[in-house]
Amino acid sequence: MTIPQEKLAFVRRLTWAEVFEIWQGNEALRPNWIAHFQSRGFTTWDAWRMTYAVPLGLPEREWALYEVPSPLVNVPQFRGGPFAGWVKRFYDGREAPTFAELVQHPSIQQHGGVLDIIARFPAETIVTGVALPSGVRIVEGMHRSCALALAAARGVFITTRLYIALGSGDEEQLPVVGQG
Repeated sequence: MTIPQEKLAFVRRLTWAEVFEIWQGNEALRPNWIAHFQSRGFTTWDAWRMTYAVPLGLPEREWALYEVPSPLVNVPQFRGGPFAGWVKRFYDGREAPTFAELVQHPSIQQHGGVLDIIARFPAETIVTGVALPSGVRIVEGMHRSCALALAAARGVFITTRLYIALGSGDEEQLPVVGQG
């Protein structure tokens, strides 16, 4: 996996089990996510998220943890993940917009969840992505990434230690996943 050294600092290798555990820790016990996966007919967070992980080839990828220096500079250049709901609502025909592009959308600028995250951004957090030739695609942490990009666009300073669990990838694009 080729990583621009000025954008990411290697911390250590990860297994898929560790990556899935990080993802689970970010979402599985949050009431909004529980309601979301149950509304889609799933009884567990794991079963629901594996319907995303498997088509994206996440369990088969090589993984590493990186620190993201200057998140307000670097995250806006990351690209949004291939989620049907995001594609439908916010991508405006673009296949993989950057977060700098995404936060120009009026609905993102007014999104209550994104605005709440800006107001209470965690001191330390981990998002998940895949390194493709076109750039880093976020597969977990879309709202936090939008919050950082929107804060940057508005000149709002956020202090955080941001890490990314990054999977290897050489494909040009990822398949769209989710029900939208």
